[in-house]
Amino acid sequence: MISGAREINRVLFPTEDRELKLFLIDKAREYLKEKDAHIALDNSIHQLKKEFFKQKNDNTKDNLVALFVSELLSHDKQRLTINYKNYKGLLGYNLGNTSILGNTFLLENPDYDFYMDINYRGNFSLRSNNRLDVSKMAEEIGNGGGHPNASGGKIKDYKDSFIYSDIKRFVQNYINEKIKAE
Repeated sequence: MISGAREINRVLFPTEDRELKLFLIDKAREYLKEKDAHIALDNSIHQLKKEFFKQKNDNTKDNLVALFVSELLSHDKQRLTINYKNYKGLLGYNLGNTSILGNTFLLENPDYDFYMDINYRGNFSLRSNNRLDVSKMAEEIGNGGGHPNASGGKIKDYKDSFIYSDIKRFVQNYINEKIKAE
């Protein structure tokens, strides 16, 4: 239950990740006296996670997580901001669910031109809301491609870290070097 609780990235949001895990542990204690408690808990984990992420209205777990994480990203967007040419974007780390999360963030933050999520291997996904052709960006920085609003690629010689500021610095420097090489 705890090792599978990856809805909130612990590198970006350690406090909130810990809150989710402590919530699940607290809820798991309620199952201890039930017959076949391990099965009952296993059957309930999805609902428990939805309970944690639900703010106002019910929705799918993926959508609830996207709304929750997007709110975290929006609240912390100054720390997560990167630039590509004259465009402003947000850099997520290993968040996944890029279609839902990226589009949710961009709709809630119209002052941002793109959303980028990079994983520990240097693979990245890009989303835009008709403000930047991210297929061209993906091609330029990572031999990638795709569509004008949804693309991806890979940063060669990517250096991973458990410290977000190191990841952001590496990605921003890499983008700047690629732009200079034009």
